[in-house]
Amino acid sequence: MPYDPFSIRAEMARRRVTVDELATRTGLAASGIHKALAPGANPTAKTLEKIAEALGVSEGLFFAPRAHCSGHDIDAAPAAS
Repeated sequence: MPYDPFSIRAEMARRRVTVDELATRTGLAASGIHKALAPGANPTAKTLEKIAEALGVSEGLFFAPRAHCSGHDIDAAPAAS
């Protein structure tokens, strides 16, 4: 099954994790996270491993069909409740 960057976006939105926060958690540059999230991206296994670990999910989640992110702005800080 092909890699689906929208599965990462959906998980980030669900957990209210921004690109900058994910970059900090993974030790990757924010630009690298953006590249991994781009349509047609082909990130390395190591990058996906770091992202999965930072989000507390299995890497397999990034290859399974999922509902797409609903446009939640992952670059902005989460709204205060």
